[in-house]
Amino acid sequence: MIKNFRYSSDWEDFVKAVEIIKEMLKLKQAFFSIGFLSPCALFLRDDVYLETDIETIMHDEVVYLLRWYLKCNDEGKQVDEKEIRLELKRGKGFKISEEEERLLIKSISNKLELVKDAFDIERLSVRYQLKQNAVNAKLSDFNYNICTCDLPNQKKANFALIDMVCKRNLLDAPQGLEKILAQYEQGESITFICDEEDIDMMIRMLKEMKQKIKGE
Repeated sequence: MIKNFRYSSDWEDFVKAVEIIKEMLKLKQAFFSIGFLSPCALFLRDDVYLETDIETIMHDEVVYLLRWYLKCNDEGKQVDEKEIRLELKRGKGFKISEEEERLLIKSISNKLELVKDAFDIERLSVRYQLKQNAVNAKLSDFNYNICTCDLPNQKKANFALIDMVCKRNLLDAPQGLEKILAQYEQGESITFICDEEDIDMMIRMLKEMKQKIKGE
């Protein structure tokens, strides 16, 4: 998992990235997706604008550390110094001195502790374990297009075409040659049409589902 010094950001920048995520979660400007569209990811609202360096730390460091912890926790492993060292050893082409390794392990440990303290790690762990151990399909892709249909008598109607794909297993997309050679589960897809009133109805139905899940 650790390649090319992924966790090499300055401590101050890392803390800043974590604090921004906390604030965005509070304001509903960001959401942790667990087993929904991605195994573990941070989704930002389209109207959120961040410094490029900070956003990179969020996705490449904070989310990676969170995903690593959730995965190990689900497998009954502790993300301790020994586990961090093993991950460093597994990294392809990752060669550093013993002193550099010691400092990097300490840095990763501190960053991981901050991530665990900053977010509702218990709730995230429950969500991760639920999705990882479920045999049901998970939503893996969601897209829509807004279209206009020409009707008789020069009337027009706007509508949306919604595309959804569901898979049994959500995997992080491999890079480079691995991506070319990877055999992906295609999943089951569905495309359906809906208009503005249909979307209002879906919103009401989703709100009702949310209330029932919360036991309200």
